[in-house]
Amino acid sequence: MKCTRRSLFQAGLATSALLLSGNRVTAQNKAKTVSIRVGAMDGVLGGGGPKALAVAKAVGIEGVEAAAGGAEDRLFITRPEVIESYKQASKETGVVVSSICMGVLNRNPLISEPRAPRWIKETIDAAQALQAKNILIACFGAGTLKTRANKEKAASILKELAPQAAAKGVT
Repeated sequence: MKCTRRSLFQAGLATSALLLSGNRVTAQNKAKTVSIRVGAMDGVLGGGGPKALAVAKAVGIEGVEAAAGGAEDRLFITRPEVIESYKQASKETGVVVSSICMGVLNRNPLISEPRAPRWIKETIDAAQALQAKNILIACFGAGTLKTRANKEKAASILKELAPQAAAKGVT
């Protein structure tokens, strides 16, 4: 039997979700209770996309991190019909899109991909439409910010976009 990292993670995720049976992990101290919602990346839930919300519900997960999509002129998550599909799936399942992952920036680095700032701007709009509060701006693999100059360039790009994100309630 062949076991990939993805299949191992999927099995572990499903098992963990079932073990957390109450859907929430609760930590208490003397003064307050903190409730942590259990979520997962959509790509490990039945192949991703809006259908991942039904899979999430079936295993007791309350939120999904949606993938922004691959390197296209218009990212998958920013297309109006995709946003509507996610909204409908959320309404039907009660599972929310809690965040969006811009993994596309791992292969198409923020600092060198000319479409990256526009992709981020459009993803901010999608996040607002989906009521997702966070966007993961991935910088791994080819997108790793190895030098001070690379980090400063990335910071400059993000500083330009930060006011728009803040105005829309997105981090």
